[in-house]
This record gives sequence, C-alpha cells and structure tokens, in this order.
Amino acid sequence: MNSFTTLTKNFLKPSFFSSKLFCSIVTLAIGGCSDKSIEEKEEPLVVVTTTHLSDLVHSLAGDGVEILSLMGPGVDPHLYKPTSRDLSSLANADLIVFHGMMLEGRMGQALEQADKKGIQSIAATSEIPNSLVLSDGNEENDGHVDPHVWFSPRIWSLCVKTVMKKLIELDPQSESQIRDKAKELLQEIELINKWSLAQVARIPKDRRKLVTSHDAFRYLGKDLGLKVIGLQGMSTKIEAGLADRANLVDFIKNQHIPAIFVESSVNPAAMHEIAKESSVFIGGELFSDALGPRGESVVGPNGQIFELDSWGGMMVHNVTTIVEALGKSD
Repeated sequence: MNSFTTLTKNFLKPSFFSSKLFCSIVTLAIGGCSDKSIEEKEEPLVVVTTTHLSDLVHSLAGDGVEILSLMGPGVDPHLYKPTSRDLSSLANADLIVFHGMMLEGRMGQALEQADKKGIQSIAATSEIPNSLVLSDGNEENDGHVDPHVWFSPRIWSLCVKTVMKKLIELDPQSESQIRDKAKELLQEIELINKWSLAQVARIPKDRRKLVTSHDAFRYLGKDLGLKVIGLQGMSTKIEAGLADRANLVDFIKNQHIPAIFVESSVNPAAMHEIAKESSVFIGGELFSDALGPRGESVVGPNGQIFELDSWGGMMVHNVTTIVEALGKSD
C-alpha cells in the first residue's frame, strides 16, 4: 500500500466519487492512455499537482528526471478539476507527487484510479505529525484539517524530506545530488524563517492582525505571531455570505485594522468591497494557494533575489507585503 492509500482514506469523501460518468472517464483515461513502453521513456516522469510542489520537486530532483506540473500560477487547487490532458499525464507518470489533506479535493477520483493502476505516488504531507496539523474545529465540517502547511517553515521542511526520500527511490543514481539539494533547500527555509520573524517584529503588537480573502494563513500566523482572519473558510469552495461580510467589517472597524489583503488565487471583488465599507486600504496581494508568476522576483534576506514562482519568493513577498502595510504609521 503506498502513501496515497494510507493518507487519503481519512480525507477523501464519497462526494468526490458520486459521478459515475466522471468515474468512467477517469478509468478509461488512466487505464487506456498509458501506451508508452519502458524503452520509449528516456527519463522517469514525475507529475506534480500544485505550484508549491512543482517548485519543491524542481529544487530536489536529479538531472535525469522529467517534471510536469498540472497547475500553474494563480490556480486554486481547492477548485481545480483535472483535464483530459491531466489524466493522460497521470497515466504516464512514474511518480505522482500530490499534496494531500484534501487540498486537491476535485482530483480525488483521478488520483485514486492512478493508485489502482499501480502508479507510484507520494503525498508530501504524509509524514507530518498530527500534533502539528491545525483543524478548523468545526464539527459541521467533520473537523477538516488545514492543508496550507507550506506557510510553516518547520512543517514544509518535513515535506521536503518526505519528497526527497521518494525521489531517491525513483532515481537512486542521483541520491548524492538529491541529498545535497535538499540540504541547501532546508538551509534556505531556515534562513527565510529567521528573517520573517525579524521582519514581523517591526509591526506594532496591536497591529499584528492579518485579514485575507480566505483562511489560508493560520500556519503563518501561528509561526510569526499574527492573528489571522479570513473572509472565507479554509477552502474557497463556499463563498462567504452577507452576514460573514458584515461581521468582518465590524471586526475591522472595532480592531482598528489599517489594511486588509487580497489573494492571487481568489477573486478580490469581495475584499475590495469590504475595504471600502471599512474605510481601510488594500495592503497588497498575497500568494496563498499558488505561487507567483514566473519571471518576477523579490529581494529577501542578505539582499538575495528570490523568484516569485518559488517557495522562498512566495514567503519573502508575503512577509514584505504584510509588514509594509501593517507597519505603516497613521
């Protein structure tokens, strides 16, 4: 039994598999598209789901591995549905790296079918201790776990190690190279963690309140000492109602919050309306469920340049944006 079966038995719900038509399409695609022979495959193919995982695998993998990412910048993994091309890619993969924790909920059927066909997979979050995982604590939501663990450097480091081990299994000849890359990446994560703590310390304590489009930043808040409030819940699948908006406006006014934030993967319209009603400004756009665009960068610790389509660039951009907005003088 591989990691997919072990991890997802508690997270994948029957609602994801209710469509018989979709199930048939997925079964046909996964079962019928894998027509490449071993001889035709020059390099092992690793298929990853999210932009965060794409960056992680690209940072670790040896030179002899082909990497294909299904989701691009600005794509919301909560809402993403696999295309026929995605199903074909999954069918031809030597390894599938997915996040787990219900993040790619609408891909559940496709991932399960790939697992049944014997395609190797690994959930990057599969070795995170339960003690580190946050839950929404809402009984109506069956205690769904918060999947946004990439915002905790400590937890993301665990994901790095999990994926590293699986890549070594896939490409043992590159073990030394993969381990060296992992060591370098873990050092970078720790550097950004220390830098982030120092940056947030510049915000007055009574202003350390982060209001965003959805409740994706609780791990960041826990690590950096920020109170996090999201208009929507942990998933973007359910839109906030009028009562939610009114309550958030009241909270912003009562707490004298100077700025609120939009997210690159969530429609910003509601937050702009709330900013207007609350008489506060939009502090900037944060990257939450997807990394930033390719070709853009930001300056981080020690003057180092980080690409926005990397974990480091995402963290540096978000922390810089938050500190500049919440740390401003009235």
